[in-house]
Amino acid sequence: MRSLLSAIRKIETVFCGLAMATIVAVTLMQVILRYGFHSPTTWAEELVVFLFVWLSFIGADIVLKDKRHIAIDTFYEFLKPGTKAIVKLFINVLILAFLVCLAWATIKLQPVQARHVSVALRIPKRYYSLPCFFMSISMAISVAHDIWLDLFGSAKELTRGA
Repeated sequence: MRSLLSAIRKIETVFCGLAMATIVAVTLMQVILRYGFHSPTTWAEELVVFLFVWLSFIGADIVLKDKRHIAIDTFYEFLKPGTKAIVKLFINVLILAFLVCLAWATIKLQPVQARHVSVALRIPKRYYSLPCFFMSISMAISVAHDIWLDLFGSAKELTRGA
């Protein structure tokens, strides 16, 4: 499971790096064309927005895998270790349920969005919400893995105990 999560993370990191580089390059090109040559493109802003949407959702998944999302743990730190484990498990189950609902809602939204396209690039609008689906599935895998480890321990502990 760790190798799958690691492979997904590498793909996401490369994608985000390429998306960010493309956003910077296209924005710079647009600025030069607009103010240097007084001839802006019609598609640059739309491409940047499209890539930024993807970058935001995929980046959120990377941050989850690194356990770097913002967390308010003021009261959590005062709990006893056993209670902390129960609260952590409960929160992870809630997160998993939310991610499954989000993935399902994104799938249900696809037929509606498929009827609309972007103005300049003619990209079907459903591609704007696809990163939400991918992010939900990838985050759900990560959270499910965390729940598994919290409940049953690591693979080394399982084989050692057998």
